[in-house]
Amino acid sequence: MHDMKTRWENSMTTIFLGALLAGAIFFLWSAISWMALPWQRAQYKSFADEDAVAKMIASQSPQSGMYGLPAEPKYPPGATKEQRDKVDTAVWERLQKGPTVTAIVKQGGIPSFPQMLIVAFITYAAVAFLFGWMLAQTSGLSYLERVAFVTIAGIAAGIVCRLPDWNWHQYPTGYTVVQIANLAIGWCLAGLALAWIIRGHVVQN
Repeated sequence: MHDMKTRWENSMTTIFLGALLAGAIFFLWSAISWMALPWQRAQYKSFADEDAVAKMIASQSPQSGMYGLPAEPKYPPGATKEQRDKVDTAVWERLQKGPTVTAIVKQGGIPSFPQMLIVAFITYAAVAFLFGWMLAQTSGLSYLERVAFVTIAGIAAGIVCRLPDWNWHQYPTGYTVVQIANLAIGWCLAGLALAWIIRGHVVQN
């Protein structure tokens, strides 16, 4: 029992160390992707009059949160099916006519840059830990196959996170492709380290 506990602790330590290294690699890639390459910033358009839009948003959005145009249907208390259908039809017509907007409004500005960097690194390391744990359950995979395992996991995460927004909220195709490609490249690079440290069947029962 003691030996089993020791092996488990050593295995989790290995995964944790791999997650820190892989998280750091993905963090570095993310910095390069945003600051050195043009493809991320190129996806964002500019408003014709940014100051006017900022004043309008400040006046029309009383609190921070997610906003949509048109807004979610609002039914009067005790609405009948016919009344609900009428409201739904009006919203659907506005959706088809456009413009539509999905906006995240943050009143008072964003947190400090160092704080966001810390949160970003913790996020990447946490995801790398989960990928590392998944990788540890495999067996018989070569190094390149383990790298592919992590890369495909990253691509799958990108697809399930980004395509629904592209489909339901009409996120731009270019933005969607860039985000999925960014995850694929980042987790491929991080996977090079994770697959080197974690060889499979690290977690023993």
